[in-house]
Amino acid sequence: MIEYGEALKHYSRKINGTVRFSPSWYSVEYKFHFTVLAFAVIILLGYCYRFYNRSRG
Repeated sequence: MIEYGEALKHYSRKINGTVRFSPSWYSVEYKFHFTVLAFAVIILLGYCYRFYNRSRG
């Protein structure tokens, strides 16, 4: 535990930077994944709509 405190004290001044928490849809690399996910949700909702309308009528 003492070594951890000494290492933390030693390295805490040398690490500088900025952390940005942005929504994941701002990233371009995930654009295809979100498109496929939205398409799958639309298909699933379509199947549910057809199933519930067929059982009522």
